[in-house]
Amino acid sequence: MVYNTVFNYFGGLRTQSVMAADDPDLTVDLIARAADELEFLKLINSVPSLCIPGVIRNAIRRYEYCWLPLCNATRRVLPAPIDVQWVWHVHMLAPYHYLKDCMAVIQYIPDHFVMSATERNSKLTESSDKWSEMFPQEPFYLDYDIVPPMMEKPETQLSYDLELAVTRQAAFYYNVSLSHYRENGFLSEALIRYIKFLKLKKLYSDAFLVPCYDVDLIWHTHQLHPLNYEKDTEAYLGRMFNHDDTTTDRDRESKLSQADELTRTLWRQTYNEEFPRAGAMYRGEHPRLKMTAFNEGNAHYLCAKAGKVTISDIKVHGFPNKKYKLKFHLRLFGNANKVTKVTTLKGKEVEKSWPDVINTYINTEQHRILQVICAKVIGCGLGSGKYTGQHTTTVIAEMDGINPLHNQPHTFTKNLQLMSCVDNSPTEMSVEFNLNIPHPPGILKSYFYLRKGTNMKEFETVNLGAGMQDWWGPMPLPRVPASVPNQDQVSYASHQIVTHDGKAAFLCRVSHSKALKISAIHLYSGECLVGMAHEIGTEQLPTASSWQVRFMEIF
Repeated sequence: MVYNTVFNYFGGLRTQSVMAADDPDLTVDLIARAADELEFLKLINSVPSLCIPGVIRNAIRRYEYCWLPLCNATRRVLPAPIDVQWVWHVHMLAPYHYLKDCMAVIQYIPDHFVMSATERNSKLTESSDKWSEMFPQEPFYLDYDIVPPMMEKPETQLSYDLELAVTRQAAFYYNVSLSHYRENGFLSEALIRYIKFLKLKKLYSDAFLVPCYDVDLIWHTHQLHPLNYEKDTEAYLGRMFNHDDTTTDRDRESKLSQADELTRTLWRQTYNEEFPRAGAMYRGEHPRLKMTAFNEGNAHYLCAKAGKVTISDIKVHGFPNKKYKLKFHLRLFGNANKVTKVTTLKGKEVEKSWPDVINTYINTEQHRILQVICAKVIGCGLGSGKYTGQHTTTVIAEMDGINPLHNQPHTFTKNLQLMSCVDNSPTEMSVEFNLNIPHPPGILKSYFYLRKGTNMKEFETVNLGAGMQDWWGPMPLPRVPASVPNQDQVSYASHQIVTHDGKAAFLCRVSHSKALKISAIHLYSGECLVGMAHEIGTEQLPTASSWQVRFMEIF
């Protein structure tokens, strides 16, 4: 049967959809609410601590022991605290468990609808007041920057393992977060595909069908209106349509992969079109699961610093006890061996210490090394000084080690053994002094340079075997026929990225797979993956037509 569907939003005006006689009667405006759902998921994604086990377990406790009783007491649809709202959200995505568990805990099924940010904010005060009235010892709002200790799993009447479910659902937003998911054209087409997905389930009721992410977004949105969802799917399918997200293994022979192949085949046979849709396919694991955040403290360590430094209480030990005068030099060395003289101190044969305070200004981009030189003075003419010992020490480590947020003085005691100026062998002399940094150094720009790998002519090749996904990180690996050879073979080259002072900041690895036709750049700080770039194709990017508001025909 042919029918036309007008997109629900055209120039901001609602229009009436023309539905076929055998279409399901959906009682939720799924396009508008899907857009609200994306905003909610974005909010959850902005609170990384909601992925931490201690926070999740505490949220589940608050959900079962506080929120569900509050829903039962008010019998109103209200917004919960963000941690509880997230657990509630995940629970509703297991519709049979949600109905069963709510009846077990409160003998009532709380309804819900996906709220816009405005709707949520307008109702939060009512929620907070009722919460405080019923649970005065339990705060409604929490500081999610403070991670609670991992608590013992409390007694529960919930049949569904919400801890595992919350962890699984944390990756969903990443796959629907690109901007085209917020386009009316894309969402309207997703709704049409969801209707066709329900039709396919009606035709093949026993099949385990796997949706693309555009369909899954609409499906999730429908389930988040639990009473409507139960009514709509029971009326159309004869029973409520279950949603099972416990199958996550994407290996070729896994249940998920086989169900995906079956869905593609049935869709092609039923609708004479391909099921995969440009911009609606798997993007990979959430980078948060595979990558380490490169925070402000890491960046501070790599930046050049500048600030006032004082040197005081200089003492020379082990200077020859002959009647020589002592000449003491302090010099700063920087780029291109540029020398900045700090001071030259002189003393009689009996004076080998100076209480003076020497002020200087150090810029670690220009001044990398502090050099100490001791010389014995013979005679009084030019060239009368004879170097007896020297030592070079970095000033960068001390500057790097200071937290810029802690505005307090820092003092470092230096005790340096002097080396021979002739053959650099150890001498019996040493120099002791205090290096004082009265205020946190200022942060300057950081300059990075590429230090190329040793083999620049050819890439190295490695067979990864079972380590394929670990190598490529959170990016999705394309589906290719099993007959394609060398699918686990990767060609790669590694280079270092160093800072202005020659410090190794990152390892940059460039990888190519001829068999999979993919390339990627991975950036490591130590052993941690902190950045990456990879190609994406039409599986992750939509076609131009998907962005346009238009009429469509469905067969």
